[in-house]
Amino acid sequence: AMVVVGLAAAYAPRALRTCSLSRRAAATATEQSAPIATVSTLWRYPIKGFPPDGLSRVTVAENGTFPNDRQWAVADVSCDEFDAAVPKWVHKQHFHGAFRSGPALALLNTSFTNGRLRFFGPESGVADLGTPSGRALVEDVIGSRVGAKVKLCTGGEAHQFGNTQSGVRHHNDTRTIHLVNAASVRAVAAATGLPVTA
Repeated sequence: AMVVVGLAAAYAPRALRTCSLSRRAAATATEQSAPIATVSTLWRYPIKGFPPDGLSRVTVAENGTFPNDRQWAVADVSCDEFDAAVPKWVHKQHFHGAFRSGPALALLNTSFTNGRLRFFGPESGVADLGTPSGRALVEDVIGSRVGAKVKLCTGGEAHQFGNTQSGVRHHNDTRTIHLVNAASVRAVAAATGLPVTA
C-alpha cells in the first residue's frame, strides 16, 4: 500500500485509522509547528508488481495494512523460496512484476474489486482469485507475457508480499504501509525529467 502525503517529512504514526493522523501524532506536529499531513492519493497493489488501484478511502487497523494489498504474487513455477503453508518474507527478485519483467508487465492494465482481477486490453477478462480457474487465468496471461510457466502465490490475508522486512523487524509481521512525501515525488520528477506521478 502506498499513501502519498504532503508533509515536510513523512512519518508513519503507530495507528492510522481511515487515513488520518493519530491524535498524538497530530498534537506532536502542532507543538513543533510542523504542517499536518494531507493525504493526496491512496494506492493498493493487490498483486505484487502489478498496476495499483486508486482508493478513495481506507480504514486500517493498528499494525494492519490496506485490505488485499500485495496479498498475491506471481513466481516462476520452479520457485521454492515461498511456502504458502508457512508464509514468510521473500525478496521481490523471486516474483514477476514491472520491476523484474520490464515492459512485459509494466504495460499490463488491470483493476481489482471484490476478489476479482479484471484485465483490460488484449487479455480482456475477469479472474476470480478465489477459484482455481481464476488463478489459472492469471497464470496463463502472465506466463504468455513473460514467456515462462508461472504460479500465483498467496499466504492468506495475514501475509503481504512487501518490498522490505521493516514490518517483520518491528512487529514480526510482513504487512506494511509506505508513506511517500509528495515533495519527494516532485523532486524525482525534476531530477530525472520524467513525468513521475504518485
